[in-house]
Amino acid sequence: MVFFDPSSLPNTTQDSGIQRVVGTPMTVRMLPIFSGLSVAETEHLSKKITLVRASRGSNIVLETEPADSVYFIVAGFVKVVRGNVSDRYAIAVLSPGDIFGELGAITGSGRNASVIALTTCTLARLGKDEFLRCVDATPSVASFMVRYLARRIVEADNQIELFRGNIEPRIRFWLRQFRDRGLDAEVALTNAEIARLMGTSREVVSRIVNKLRGGERPDS
Repeated sequence: MVFFDPSSLPNTTQDSGIQRVVGTPMTVRMLPIFSGLSVAETEHLSKKITLVRASRGSNIVLETEPADSVYFIVAGFVKVVRGNVSDRYAIAVLSPGDIFGELGAITGSGRNASVIALTTCTLARLGKDEFLRCVDATPSVASFMVRYLARRIVEADNQIELFRGNIEPRIRFWLRQFRDRGLDAEVALTNAEIARLMGTSREVVSRIVNKLRGGERPDS
């Protein structure tokens, strides 16, 4: 997928590795959740949505912040983490097509995790109130969200089943999944982060990753 170049567009703001560009109808149309909108609805939403480009390592949202917006990943990968800076651990890796912030918007709670760019990312940001208006007023958007949340539940169940298998095939399968999507998780994540995600120890992950790569890799 081709990244947008915010520097070439007007109304660009930049802060701590995050660039923001005022949305356009094309921004709306590239998101599957809004594919069923009319021309008038697309035009309206384009005035509410923002295109965001985040450089690798940028904090996109922070835990405990108000859940005032929903993000749609257009390109790139992010990790979802919890804890403070000195004791931060990854709980998920999200890829193009994924959404985050939707549960906080729906429930009205604060953000329960931080989201950090693993690679350069392109995202679309929509304010909470406008997101909820779309869900309430547009059957196609509500239907998309039901299917999306159901898929996330199935994926969580599959992850639980994955945890029951032998550790080496589990890690091989998990790494291959992300490699097929375009992310080298062995490079993007530390062995400690992979261990936490897979429910095992850093030492076990180090042994398996080194075996797969045929060489050494830092564990920190």
